[in-house]
Amino acid sequence: MLYGGCNRFHENAQRLSRIFRDQRLTPLQQAVYWTEYVNRDKGAPHLRSAVLNLVWYQYFLLDVFDLLVLAIVSILLILLLVCRFNLKKIILWEVTCRKPKLTKKEQNYMKIICLIIHGGSSKILYPNKQFNPLCCLS
Repeated sequence: MLYGGCNRFHENAQRLSRIFRDQRLTPLQQAVYWTEYVNRDKGAPHLRSAVLNLVWYQYFLLDVFDLLVLAIVSILLILLLVCRFNLKKIILWEVTCRKPKLTKKEQNYMKIICLIIHGGSSKILYPNKQFNPLCCLS
């Protein structure tokens, strides 16, 4: 009686042992057969592993690794660009649309810089005064 009176484990082990040992040829006869088979079929190239025909970078899966790295870097780059664009919008809005305490000279410099950046008068570019980058300076 094994394992608390249950013979199920022992019976399964016996059954698998019988299946494993149920062979027509002895191990020596099998070795002779496979040696003759390989000699008869000139090296048996159809039994060789396909990994022998792979290029080294495919063998080490470097092509897959490169694809994954490229995908991750692309996603991170897109996220970085989106965050950078949004931050520029937020900072531009914060700088230009809050009422800063600037001197007249600083206000004139800001107007010149904004005109250079936007390429024209703020009244021409923003006739309705919606999101006017010069709203704090006009």
